Amino acid sequence: MGVRRKLIGVVLAVVFAVGGTFLVLGAGKSDDKAATNRQQVPMLVVTKSVSAGTSVSTLGETGLVAVRLVDVESKNVDSLVAVANLQAYKGLVLKSDLATNDPLLSSSFIERGSLSLAAGGVEVPPDLLQLSFSLEPQRVLGGSLRPGDRVAVVASFAAGATATPAATPAKSSAQTHIVLQKALVANVQLSNLAPVNDRTASTDSAPAVVGNYTVTLALSAADTERLTFALENGSLWLAKQPATADGADSRIWEAEDVLADPVTDYAPQMS
Repeated sequence: MGVRRKLIGVVLAVVFAVGGTFLVLGAGKSDDKAATNRQQVPMLVVTKSVSAGTSVSTLGETGLVAVRLVDVESKNVDSLVAVANLQAYKGLVLKSDLATNDPLLSSSFIERGSLSLAAGGVEVPPDLLQLSFSLEPQRVLGGSLRPGDRVAVVASFAAGATATPAATPAKSSAQTHIVLQKALVANVQLSNLAPVNDRTASTDSAPAVVGNYTVTLALSAADTERLTFALENGSLWLAKQPATADGADSRIWEAEDVLADPVTDYAPQMS
């Protein structure tokens, strides 16, 4: 009887030992898997929110980027991993806004000339048409117009270009007139820039515009036709026109009127 008890004890000891070994091995495998899952790799991120259009040089020179360690599963395959990676994108700008700790990807950058200044776009009423045209910087307030702004469209026609009824002799003098008021700017884009190779480090953040601005206005069908005629037969200027601006005294101007009318005195507004 004593021998049998000893044998049973030995068997139980062996069973527990084997079971314990499997448990330890299983736990070891789980720990190895967890360690693999926790493996961290470097990723380049922005240290605070930055806006679309920020240049690569600005990112690298002002401490707006840093390397962070992230779980390997969290890293995008296109992520940059070092500040030095930005050198490959010199002359480009961010194509969209980034929030703090957002990663910088190989697809994050774009030529400034291709960057839409819409900053998310402007809601255009569904009953309006959108018409785009290209103007020199001085005709669009030096490029300071932004989507959502309202503008007055000033059309100027050279002498002899004015359309008149057949029975009425055409006027020989040039004419200028505001043909649209408070038109909605739906989009603004840079059409061209100085070539990347011609830019210096000091101008990288704000390269010179050597081309035009493409402006898109949201208009009625009739105003789309009117503006197209003006584009084809005359020249345009855009004047920023906030809601408080008064355009009631608009009229057709000719050279004689411009020179004969009294000079307008814009007195300072008292607060």
